[in-house]
Amino acid sequence: EKTLREIERLGVKKIYISGGYEAVSKKVVDQLRDRGYEIYRFDGENRYDTARKIAIKMREKGNTKVVELASGENYPDALSMTSMAVKDNAPILLTKKDSIPMYTKKALAEWDIETVKIAGLNEAISKEVEKQIDKGFSIVKGNKEDSNIYDGALSVLRYGGANRYETSTVIAAATYPESRTGVYATGENFPDALVAGNYA
Repeated sequence: EKTLREIERLGVKKIYISGGYEAVSKKVVDQLRDRGYEIYRFDGENRYDTARKIAIKMREKGNTKVVELASGENYPDALSMTSMAVKDNAPILLTKKDSIPMYTKKALAEWDIETVKIAGLNEAISKEVEKQIDKGFSIVKGNKEDSNIYDGALSVLRYGGANRYETSTVIAAATYPESRTGVYATGENFPDALVAGNYA
C-alpha cells in the first residue's frame, strides 16, 4: 500500500518490472495495470536473460559500445557498478564466475561490444572469463554467423578489491574521483543499496 501511494505521489505513467512472475507476482502486475499504468516487463528465462532484456531497452537511447559486467551469483558488485553504468549510460550484464552464460554471450556477440568493464577481482569473475572477453569466443563451434562470434573487446577494464566493500570504493573512486559526497548502504543485504542507487 505504501508503494502504491508513492507511485501515485510521483505521478508515474510507466512502470518497469524486472523479473518474471516468480519475482513480481501476476496479481501485483494486474493491480498496477488495472490502475492505468503502462507496464514494461523484463521477464527473461533467468537472471542473465533478464539483464540482457534490460540492456536491450537501455541501448535504444544509451551507449551501444560499452557494457559493465558483474557477477550474477552474488549481488554487491552489480549494485556497486550502478554508478559507473549510469555515468557511461551503459547496461550491466551478468556472468558466472567461471563461465559466461549463453544469454550474456549472445549479447556481446550480437552487439559487438568494444569496452567491457568488469566488477570485482578473480574471486568474483575468473581470469578465464576475462580472457574470453578479451580474446573472443564462438557460441557454437563451427558456426560462422556474425551473431555467433565475438572477436573480443578492444578494452577490458577491471575494478575490484579484496572484498565487496573495497570493490565498491574502487568503483566509486574510478567513476567520480572528485566527489565529496557519498551514499552509504549495508553490504549485507541488497534492498537498501538497490533503492539508494536512485538517490545516488
